[in-house]
Amino acid sequence: MVNFYNINVALRGKLWGVPIQVVRALMIPSGLGPELERRYQEDVPRLLEYLAGDPIVSPILSSGFNELGDVVRYLHVSYFTAYRRFALSIFNEGTEFSPASALAMVHLRDLEAQVLSSIYNVVWSNAPRNIRERMYLILIS
Repeated sequence: MVNFYNINVALRGKLWGVPIQVVRALMIPSGLGPELERRYQEDVPRLLEYLAGDPIVSPILSSGFNELGDVVRYLHVSYFTAYRRFALSIFNEGTEFSPASALAMVHLRDLEAQVLSSIYNVVWSNAPRNIRERMYLILIS
């Protein structure tokens, strides 16, 4: 969750041209935070190349999206997919009554609500068919 937050701050900051001081103030100094902060001043292709190994960004890049705006657009959907795998692995390791399983499932349900909201917004805004298809492909991968 911390890595997702830091990736989100870095990529949106880069997309919107936010100064490094603001990004530094928003980042959580753990996980990928310090390295993303250091690489924030690099150009976009190098930043995306660094993030290509991350389980959240990797499915987006492997779907053919190499533009920063596209990566930011699909970040929540990809995070849901990665977190769903993580939550199910926690759930399968313990019982359904363990605190870790309960917390993982509650967070997963919250993410599902966010994804449903994203799907609604995509349909409501009448987004082009190729965008909807790719979003669904990332979601079910």
